[in-house]
Amino acid sequence: MLKLIRNESDLDNKVFFPVGIETGSTIIRRDGSQTTSGLFEVYNKINNKTFYWGSDRYGLLKHEDFLGKIERNLAKRGYDDFAWGPDITKEEKNEIPHREIFTDVDGGQIRARYFIPTKENVGNGRKDEIGICLDTANSINGKKNESMQMGAYRFVCSNGMIGFNNSVSFSKKHTGGNFGEDFDNLIIDQQFDALWEDYGKDLEIYRNMDSQVITKAQLESIIKSLPVGNPEKQRKNNHFDGIRDRFWVSEFDTDRRDRSEHTLWDLYNATTEHITHTVEQENGKIDLAHRLQQKVTPFFKDLSNGLREQKPLAELLA
Repeated sequence: MLKLIRNESDLDNKVFFPVGIETGSTIIRRDGSQTTSGLFEVYNKINNKTFYWGSDRYGLLKHEDFLGKIERNLAKRGYDDFAWGPDITKEEKNEIPHREIFTDVDGGQIRARYFIPTKENVGNGRKDEIGICLDTANSINGKKNESMQMGAYRFVCSNGMIGFNNSVSFSKKHTGGNFGEDFDNLIIDQQFDALWEDYGKDLEIYRNMDSQVITKAQLESIIKSLPVGNPEKQRKNNHFDGIRDRFWVSEFDTDRRDRSEHTLWDLYNATTEHITHTVEQENGKIDLAHRLQQKVTPFFKDLSNGLREQKPLAELLA
């Protein structure tokens, strides 16, 4: 399970520790005899804990190198000074670029998020600002690809959102030859521009959702069709109930229940509010929250496009 690193001073021990690589390691069989393995052992040099046994096809990308490439690319765009997220207030987060890093218990996997308060307004006739969120992940234990995904965060509630367009995401396995410091040294540099290119298209999708009015009956139909489980088999207090509760009694959109009209953007925000604040923050299920985001994002994109083309809702949810 990934947990947020609260103190920036812990990064050296939890993320940037020295990583060793050994070949020809000795293996003791059950009968006590010994043999030499042709696998590569990746381990923590501080405590000698083994992270991964890899073949010569595995390519090690240390967390320090991965995040270094991310931050060098951000610096090229003028973002070279990120505050430590857990140390600043919610109000400051809406003004200051900041980052947060999650790790598992032994540092084998990390997720790092970089928040840039660019302040695009996506509300139609009212203020509803969002900023860029770059969500990145890496592992040195063979369990997670190196990945980046462009998304957004909403100022009023800090909901996380991932990008709607394929060009704003990138993922690659740790393969590519033997271990080495230069493994895939250019891969992030080559993909970074593509992550930025279609971000503006995402903004238009947000604005389009905010212009699409939905009735209460349509709201219920959409909630039951969300790809977050089976509404007929889920236990009480499931994701469907959580999203419905967030819609009518939002922690942040306190006026929603009193409005005469609601939009698809309202429902999208209730969904991301549940995923961000209940699944991720209250329940501590970082990876589950990300998987749910990956499912609901294309669902809302297709639904928004279909409604814009005036297709019947029943057809879109079939």
